[in-house]
Amino acid sequence: MKRLIHLWVVATFASLLMLVSCQPNSKEAAVSGQNEMTHSQLLSMRKHGNGTMVEIANPWDSTKLMASYLLVPTDETIPQDIDSEVTVIRTPVTSLVAYTSVYAAAIKELGSIDVVTGVTDAQFYKIPEIVDGLKSGKIIDAGKSDSPIAERIIELSPDAILLTIYQGMEMNTVQRLGIPILKFIDNMENTPLGRAEWIKLMGELTGTRQTADSIFNQVKASYQSLRDSALSVSKRPKVMVENMYQGVWYVSGGNSYQARMIADAGGDYAWKDDTSTGSLFLSFEQVLDKAEDSDIWLLKVFGTDLTAKSLTDMDSRNRLFKPFSTGGVYYSNTAVSNLFEEFPFHPELMLRDYICIFHPTLLSDNNLRYFNQMKP
Repeated sequence: MKRLIHLWVVATFASLLMLVSCQPNSKEAAVSGQNEMTHSQLLSMRKHGNGTMVEIANPWDSTKLMASYLLVPTDETIPQDIDSEVTVIRTPVTSLVAYTSVYAAAIKELGSIDVVTGVTDAQFYKIPEIVDGLKSGKIIDAGKSDSPIAERIIELSPDAILLTIYQGMEMNTVQRLGIPILKFIDNMENTPLGRAEWIKLMGELTGTRQTADSIFNQVKASYQSLRDSALSVSKRPKVMVENMYQGVWYVSGGNSYQARMIADAGGDYAWKDDTSTGSLFLSFEQVLDKAEDSDIWLLKVFGTDLTAKSLTDMDSRNRLFKPFSTGGVYYSNTAVSNLFEEFPFHPELMLRDYICIFHPTLLSDNNLRYFNQMKP
């Protein structure tokens, strides 16, 4: 019996990989139960009876699914032929706990911000409705994402908890609450459009699927148009990213959506030969060896304007990188920019910034949305 279950899971995942390359129209998908995702490698959504079957693949073990959900409208009967491993969620949801402002921002764009009734890491939210809700008590502060306050979540009794999964994540606290956990792994997609397409799942959850489809289609058209404009560049600047944090230099793997976006913008990513989709944990020496001769350095800071002095105050060795002395350092102050809230579901906005930085004369409008050039 275990072998049959194992084979079923493998076959399901294999089918998902084959179907992501297909692009059925919405009417055909609704009738046939085909996968409605066209770019995502990790998310599958199919019609199942009166609801929608959602399957999330496991990026660290291709023989298993991360999670399965059946989203059923509140006025419809729950099908009887579902596996015990499938979590049933009634839609549209009326109460969600969001573990990150990324998802809250997307839900706001869908016109459903009122369903966010609890958040973790509240200090990082800049969305006015969330900030005001936290002040008034309409929205609960559920504590830190790595150590949530269980009692507050239990008292709220949300329809679901929406969080990002990372490898080795400890979820014992929230798993014991008996509340459905929506395990998002959009950050593990290897293309920007693959990640952006996850907005369709939030649309399905909030009863705004048509709006979600429309947003994604517009994002896709804009992204592809910008990408095509960078195809003709003859010279690609070498690009390095991020900086040391608590003794580790985290960079995106060479098969990640960020690496793809840098390539789509006409850049030459320093770690392009790496095959991982997640983050690499590197030492300063490893980064220096790989990226010392980079032309562009992209990094993020919080609550400060970056200068040559503040960058060397972080680590005096930062002056060893070529961009430090050639004006090639660009930073985003995420305390004031909406980079984190916007780019996961609007990669076209980040792509435009990248193109303007890598090839300043390529676009007629080269004003930057998220980044600033480091001051001397």
